[in-house]
Amino acid sequence: MASADDGAAAAAAAAGGSPGPSKRPASPGGATDEGSKRQRLASHAAAGPSGGDPLDAVPDAPMHLLRVRGIPAWANEGFLGVRLADLVRGPMKFVLASNYMMDFKWLLSACPDLRNVQRLLLVHGERAGSAAAQAISTHVAAAGLTDKTAIFAPPLPISFGTHHSKAFIIEYERGLRVVIFSANAIYPDCNNKSQGLFWQDFPKKDAQSPQTSTFQEELDAYVRALNLPLGDARRTLRLIAAHDFSAARAHIVASVPGYHTGSSMHKWGHMRLRAILNREPPFPSAFKGAPVVAQFSSLGSIEDKWLREEFLVSLSAGRSGDGSERLGSPAGGSKGLQLVWTTVEEVRSSLEGWFAGNSIPGPEKNVGKPFLQAYWHRWGGEVCGRQRAAPHMKSYLRYRGDEVAWQYVGSHNLSKAAWGQLQKNASQLMCRSYELGVLLLPSLEAAYRASRWVGFSCTSDAPIPAAAATAAADEGASAAAAGEGQRYQPGDEPWMVDRHWSGKDILGFDIDHKHGAHYGFIDSMPWI
Repeated sequence: MASADDGAAAAAAAAGGSPGPSKRPASPGGATDEGSKRQRLASHAAAGPSGGDPLDAVPDAPMHLLRVRGIPAWANEGFLGVRLADLVRGPMKFVLASNYMMDFKWLLSACPDLRNVQRLLLVHGERAGSAAAQAISTHVAAAGLTDKTAIFAPPLPISFGTHHSKAFIIEYERGLRVVIFSANAIYPDCNNKSQGLFWQDFPKKDAQSPQTSTFQEELDAYVRALNLPLGDARRTLRLIAAHDFSAARAHIVASVPGYHTGSSMHKWGHMRLRAILNREPPFPSAFKGAPVVAQFSSLGSIEDKWLREEFLVSLSAGRSGDGSERLGSPAGGSKGLQLVWTTVEEVRSSLEGWFAGNSIPGPEKNVGKPFLQAYWHRWGGEVCGRQRAAPHMKSYLRYRGDEVAWQYVGSHNLSKAAWGQLQKNASQLMCRSYELGVLLLPSLEAAYRASRWVGFSCTSDAPIPAAAATAAADEGASAAAAGEGQRYQPGDEPWMVDRHWSGKDILGFDIDHKHGAHYGFIDSMPWI
């Protein structure tokens, strides 16, 4: 994401730029669109194992969107149209694939190079004993990969928790690739919905590398908390220790189940976000009291007190000006806190029609709470061609006018289970779920661009030229736009997954027609 009242739409289109000053976007297809069109010079068909790396044609940007089928071609160009197959490919030695829902048969069809990996660790959140969990083992065996694959579901010590993190950690001979994104490993999520994605390649440490770095420590702590099988845990931790993360262009913001106290309270959830923002160099004074946007695809049972006096306090952290003042909370009401939540009409008219609403699980008892109604903003999506691609991304940011102070993308939805809840007079943070995301900041992006590792790739010998990286950032940043047009209008209703909505969707189906499926597709299949 990347902007404000345009909701997740304008924000998502700013994916290719770093937080900071940005320009209004040009109209899709206009003359200034040529900069985006030059970014994908090679077709995916020509970029097979012997045809070069498809990432050579993708701009060096801090955030990307997954490609969506059935939208205009311009909306899938450059950083707007990355595929998992672009990233999970090549001569991979070890892969840790983490997700909540995992259709391994589909994943193998989308990323066929997984067949050749030396060691594969699948970390999932499927319910124990469920058909979906059993199918992972069945499909691994059918592919002949049992001997080199481990399947693991992390422990969930607190009720109502989930393993919800969506990521890949991939070892190559040249380095380590880290991918953190918002999609489940299933066909409809990675083909039909709006999804955010961060990836960065990291080289092996050399004589100039620091012994450790913040990103290394963040990733190490999260992997340790997963309680992986011993052999795979040791291998993953050794890989992390052997690579240079000093030029990471993001912070990791994770949650793990537990009752976190002392210094651990600031390692996870919204308290981690608060700690990072409070340590960041002062933001420009323009961001003092600036609006905050929260965009998510699932809503837990939250109260106004938690939202404003706990969660929003973390999103409002940081210093401004000369560092002597706090950024502070935004103004009250919908101008200050903007909750981007899909309307019923946006679901009905989406690429999947009513079926898309199954992946936006907000029940009436949560979505319909009176205090939330003043904060609702539409998804939108027009600025990045995704008005019909229902959002499954989760993104949070702070902005003023056309500038963005910081931006989060990952797996955290708006819930206490995901972000955590302070307890015992704010001396303890309780999280129920495993979550994983990244926080993008101007200081980290500037440091990356000034580092010796800018443009480093695990799968290509040719780094991205500095001029191309700069152009990509300019084009991405140009999409940030703010305005008053995306607040709910009279007649807009927030989507509630357990309401029986009347009428036909854009595909001609009523809400009871089961025309879609989360499992059982392979990547070459048409949706309907």
